[in-house]
Amino acid sequence: MLEKRKANKAEVAEWFGVSVNSVDAWIRSGCPYLAKGGVGACWVFDLRAVAEWHYGRKSKAATLGQDSPTTDPEFLHPKDRKDWYEGEKARVFLEEKKRNLITLDEYREEMARMLKHVAHAFETLPDVLERKCALDSRVIVSMQSEIDGVRSWLADSMEYHGVVE
Repeated sequence: MLEKRKANKAEVAEWFGVSVNSVDAWIRSGCPYLAKGGVGACWVFDLRAVAEWHYGRKSKAATLGQDSPTTDPEFLHPKDRKDWYEGEKARVFLEEKKRNLITLDEYREEMARMLKHVAHAFETLPDVLERKCALDSRVIVSMQSEIDGVRSWLADSMEYHGVVE
């Protein structure tokens, strides 16, 4: 590796236009380094490796549709990540209490109720149309076959997606 690509914490901070505290946070988040600093020893970084790591994080955040890596809790320091998840848990609890969010069980109950209504409408549709439109029995049989196919697909789809068991 080229000697001019090596840098200490202060040089990394200057190169990226951030504070030394930010570089410390990067280290806690997995920033690559060549030598760990300590008493009487400086941290040593490869600027290219740091740039690849740093811009790779930003690229991943952009792919996820986020403004910065800190909006994804997986990019946060463990303490900050814990705080984020606790805040998210409190937000979900509040949303459920305000009835802006429902539980999976409530969703399944409502879907089952609606599907029961749709199934009943499908069952009675051929008879209703036969009476109201004076349809031929061949048309009714064909319609019933199509409706049965749709009902079967709907039931399979709901079962596959875990809406009904």
